[in-house]
Amino acid sequence: MSQVSRRLIILVSVFSLLAVLILNFFFFQKSEDEAALLALQEAVQEVDEEFDEDYIGILMTVRPDDQITFDQISTFDQRHPFFLLDPNGELLYWSDFTLTLDFSKIDLGKAYQFLEDPYGTMLLKTRKINRGGTDYFMVHVLRLILPGNIQNDYLITGPNPQFFGNGNFDLFEDSEKGAFQVKNLAGIPLFGVAFR
Repeated sequence: MSQVSRRLIILVSVFSLLAVLILNFFFFQKSEDEAALLALQEAVQEVDEEFDEDYIGILMTVRPDDQITFDQISTFDQRHPFFLLDPNGELLYWSDFTLTLDFSKIDLGKAYQFLEDPYGTMLLKTRKINRGGTDYFMVHVLRLILPGNIQNDYLITGPNPQFFGNGNFDLFEDSEKGAFQVKNLAGIPLFGVAFR
């Protein structure tokens, strides 16, 4: 091979590599915001599936003809905190005494609800359970932001570290207001998010 053809091959290789790097940077690489959205959405979808597992577990624990009792549910090993409400929205059972929320703000007609109150910013999933001829509402709670601003090794406050790496974001109940929408597996928008 001649000296000129080797130089030509090297030169074409260098320009090809440069072209691939430029295309990758501008067209194929996801932005940091899109990568953060994807990670957040996958984590929320995973928890949503675990909510479904808890719901099925309750249905299996309490037979359709039985009334729901505290004893039956307290022995049930749930993955996430939940509340049972009567048809009027009155609290009947809570699975975690460290968590509370303002039940008057819950719309029992919505499957998903984004709730901001003094107890934090939460995503709620509500489903009806009929046992013993009575309708109950099972309200699962996913805390996205924990209340308070104390920082130490024992008390977690601020953004839930399971979902967020830092506090450089804003969440929106109206998913259209956010730059991005966090959706469930069925494609239903749950809330909006904008990264700063």
